[in-house]
Amino acid sequence: MSASTVSRALNGDARIGPETRARVGYVAAQLGYVPNQAARSLVLRATRTLGLLVPEVTDPIHGQAVAGFEDEAALQGYTVIMANGFDHPEREARPPDGRREEECVATERIGIGLVGAGWMGNEHSQAYRRIPETWPEANFAPVLVHVADNVPTVAEASARRWEYPRSSTDWRAVIDDPEVDVVDITGPNGLHREVALAAAAAGKHVGCEKPLGRTAAEAAEIAAAVARAGLRSNCNFQYRHNPAIQYIRQLLAAGKLGQITHLRAAFLTDFGWTPDGPFAWRFDGEVAGWGALGDIGTHTVDMLELLAGPVQEVIGTTATLVAEREHRAVTNEDYASALVRFANGALGTFEVSRASAGPKDAFRVGGHGTRGAFDWDSERMNEVQVFEMSGDEAADGYRRLVMGPSHPWYGRFCPGAGSGLAWHDMTVISMYQFLRGVAGGEPTETDFERASHVAAVIDAIQSSHTTRAWTAVGAH
Repeated sequence: MSASTVSRALNGDARIGPETRARVGYVAAQLGYVPNQAARSLVLRATRTLGLLVPEVTDPIHGQAVAGFEDEAALQGYTVIMANGFDHPEREARPPDGRREEECVATERIGIGLVGAGWMGNEHSQAYRRIPETWPEANFAPVLVHVADNVPTVAEASARRWEYPRSSTDWRAVIDDPEVDVVDITGPNGLHREVALAAAAAGKHVGCEKPLGRTAAEAAEIAAAVARAGLRSNCNFQYRHNPAIQYIRQLLAAGKLGQITHLRAAFLTDFGWTPDGPFAWRFDGEVAGWGALGDIGTHTVDMLELLAGPVQEVIGTTATLVAEREHRAVTNEDYASALVRFANGALGTFEVSRASAGPKDAFRVGGHGTRGAFDWDSERMNEVQVFEMSGDEAADGYRRLVMGPSHPWYGRFCPGAGSGLAWHDMTVISMYQFLRGVAGGEPTETDFERASHVAAVIDAIQSSHTTRAWTAVGAH
């Protein structure tokens, strides 16, 4: 058996058969052998850079070895960084942080398969790529394995850009790929159910963009299938991971703002406000299901419940403000609003629109408690207005807090207060929490059970528009 086969077997390469891996593992255990971390990084494709240390580059034999190493590395797409001059050739080699090799954290390879290579597919791909640099101590490493899109050029471009080794035009190839552990769905809503159910049946963990399904029934079916299979799941409600929102959540949990009495949340965008814009799949109820309710209403419900707990009942209304685009009928809603009653007795208002002139991507959330209040706007996402009762009426009032490393998640991305995080960073946090759950066997806060409940709230808002009456969540 070659040294290469032994190394690959010990480092989890799927190309080595289970019998060979078992034999090699048994012998390694008997000898107390710890797999080489550099070899593991190469097998897992967790690095694109190789370091080479040699005693003397000018030696002819060493020179030939270096040249061959560089040629082979270049063929496989690696960058080589070379240094020479060991002070003591016999000294023990250590990782950059000074730990002994056996002290290094074992890294679990998590193969990622992506279905849908458009804008959100790019967002998810970059997020997975950034996890190792943002959490270098993590005991797992996402590895981009296979991307599928029904447009061949889009699939190929995504593979080149993000270094997926394989691309396909059939999403089934992603699910059938033995190196894929997680199937992440970023295609149109009409694909979510079929792909998610197939992935769960194949034993793959599943991530999905919101809404989980085109209807509450689809979302519930997907969530149940994944739960039955004992798999991890994640729906990308990334706005909740903003440091300012997490800070407000901490204030509420600590009672700093007292008992919450009422909240308001409005998500207003302009991408569909003009009838001159193109017709896209989001305006087709057959493909998308809900319109603004599914696209941005899901984020809005998730945020309200994150801060105030479960919604108990709603009464709402919906409207299609632009009835036709490019001579095609729009078959779902542009706008929705609702009054909301929470299980804890708090009240709230909900408003979403994809057809509002003026705002770009304005997601605003505010709330009032018996001892304070808060207000946050996604277009100024790195700050929040907070009022905490001080007892001095002359000094009471909102104060503007600018986020910094002392606030949740912020320090992972930036060492200086006021520099700010971006929307992309919240997606990185979302994907990290998902894969941490996969590696640790624990559910995430935004799993499919959560997404199914959000869908039930959206369904209640839509149903109450028809009945013109207060509607309990889960009643339909």
